[in-house]
Amino acid sequence: MIREPALSPTKLADSSEDYLVIDIRLKHDYGKWHIKGSINVDIYDDILNNEFHSAAQKLLGIKTDRKIVVVCNAGITAKIASQMLQSQGKDSSYLEGGMMGWNRLHKAYNITDDGDLLVTQIARIGKGCLSYIIASKSGKECLVVDPSHYVEEYIDIAKGLGFRIKGVIESHIHADHISGGKQLASIVNCELYTPNESKSFTKIKDSYEISIGNIKIKIIGTPGHTNESVCLIVNNKVILTGDTLFLDGVGRPDLSSKDEVKSNAEMLYSSLDKIKALNGNLMILPAHFHEPGSFPVSRKLAEMISSDLFKKSKDEFIGCITSDLQDAPPNYIEIRNINKNFSSITKMQAERLEFGPNRCVTK
Repeated sequence: MIREPALSPTKLADSSEDYLVIDIRLKHDYGKWHIKGSINVDIYDDILNNEFHSAAQKLLGIKTDRKIVVVCNAGITAKIASQMLQSQGKDSSYLEGGMMGWNRLHKAYNITDDGDLLVTQIARIGKGCLSYIIASKSGKECLVVDPSHYVEEYIDIAKGLGFRIKGVIESHIHADHISGGKQLASIVNCELYTPNESKSFTKIKDSYEISIGNIKIKIIGTPGHTNESVCLIVNNKVILTGDTLFLDGVGRPDLSSKDEVKSNAEMLYSSLDKIKALNGNLMILPAHFHEPGSFPVSRKLAEMISSDLFKKSKDEFIGCITSDLQDAPPNYIEIRNINKNFSSITKMQAERLEFGPNRCVTK
């Protein structure tokens, strides 16, 4: 009897080296977004059209000593492909929820544990998004920065760490994913701090300060990726850079306005100058990563300053980040408008809109 084992996204993330990931989606879809290290065997249409012999023949060519996990969009077609592989004598399972399930996965990593301060990074593995919990251990309370719309993840993580959520902070208006800031603040009945000028929540801008226990968070304005972008300096230990600065690039300047790309790039250059002048021992904590590797995702500012990114002249920098912009994030205009206006949508709508890579970086 053929088994139908489903492998959880968490299990795959924790032991990816044990599995050969076979992505059976269309070659075009695989090329746009896939799990790192996976291989594409395009049999999606074969299965959809009941051409099972053709699909099975293509799967026969897979040679591996590792366990196989099959991936599709939602896990349904992959289950059929996994059964085919099992009938060929291969050790196969399918990814629970498919790429949708991979897109939902959140994992927490402690970064800074210093005196009263605890900083936890929450990585949304499939989407490449990073959120943070900034906690006061003595006060047993925390702030959540840039949460996804899967707000239950943050509630559970904070509860597991023993903290009450006192506030939620947004670093900018996101264009690649639906923000959970307003929803989370509403559920736990706390303050929402946002640089968004279009609504009457607590507005944050350059020089604004937020305190929690013995922890001081200083806001610095860093426009460029978006006009309202800010960074957060926490106890002069870490800097949460939002989409202003990543470990492998900067926030692209074309998502808030296609007509102001050059002026946005100029602002971004000035913002990086502001960051460059800060304490080199600050640990950079960005809002995205783009090549899955080791977690947590972080790097000292002094190390970043020595990179080519910070050595370019203003004209070189502007030319570099505006000359070769990749495709924009899927549905980015609609996503940005939803986040800007704090519009309410269903979880299913949110998942549909943000399905795919974040594409917020330019190098």
